[in-house]
Amino acid sequence: MFAAVAAAIKARMVAQWASTPYAATDVFWQNEGNDVPDAAQFLFVDIVADDQELAGIGGGPGGNLYRHKGTIDIQVLVPLNGGVDAGFVLADAAAAIFRGQRFAGINVTVDCGTMPIQGGGAADNGRYFRVDAVGEFTADFTG
Repeated sequence: MFAAVAAAIKARMVAQWASTPYAATDVFWQNEGNDVPDAAQFLFVDIVADDQELAGIGGGPGGNLYRHKGTIDIQVLVPLNGGVDAGFVLADAAAAIFRGQRFAGINVTVDCGTMPIQGGGAADNGRYFRVDAVGEFTADFTG
């Protein structure tokens, strides 16, 4: 079930990011063999499952409502020592794709709340300035 949630989130990010002025900035996903170019700015998206509950019984298997809770963490990395503006602008553009939005995938509806911009500092490898846009979501799935 969570695969459908992750697929809906990824589909929204891919489609919406392509229509921003920042579409040339690459978006990478967890565990996809990402080959990040040196000194480029990029986004890295984590979709994390936090919890699941039975939210409603609708006549047995196939009719029950399950609610997934999770977190979308969009890590924005820009070259270190290039100022903070690019990181914050990209983080805000990415956050706007999910902030306060409801969207659907196959048999799933995803609701996102706030998507605050967090952090702002050197990444672990010392080559990038990192800013995160992090928000919680709930996703309802009938099954």
